[in-house]
Amino acid sequence: MDITKEKNKDIGFVIQCLFTSAISVDELKQWAAYVVEILPDNERPDYIFDLLDYDQPIMNVFNVLGFVPSWECSDKEDLALYGIAIERGRPVYDPPGTIADAKEALLALPNVRILYEKTFPFIN
Repeated sequence: MDITKEKNKDIGFVIQCLFTSAISVDELKQWAAYVVEILPDNERPDYIFDLLDYDQPIMNVFNVLGFVPSWECSDKEDLALYGIAIERGRPVYDPPGTIADAKEALLALPNVRILYEKTFPFIN
């Protein structure tokens, strides 16, 4: 799992999901608990434990991580994450396209849903 400062594509995806409303802060905490459960002690970054009880505005998450992770994605992949948020009935703020565009992107890019379901197996 790439969740360190040096290798951060997985935590980058998680944070992108948070910023697109594909997950909530509570689900971020659940993800952190999942990481604690599945990774050996020596593979868990210290920030994981701080995420377990995270209760700040989402913009402050980078302070907890200690770095700004990156999920390298296309604009359409980012839009697909908004599609997941919309599909889940979550509030979406300032999406880069219409609701129809987001749903279309999600349908066109099944790899985004697959990654989402793999990353958050505890979300139905």
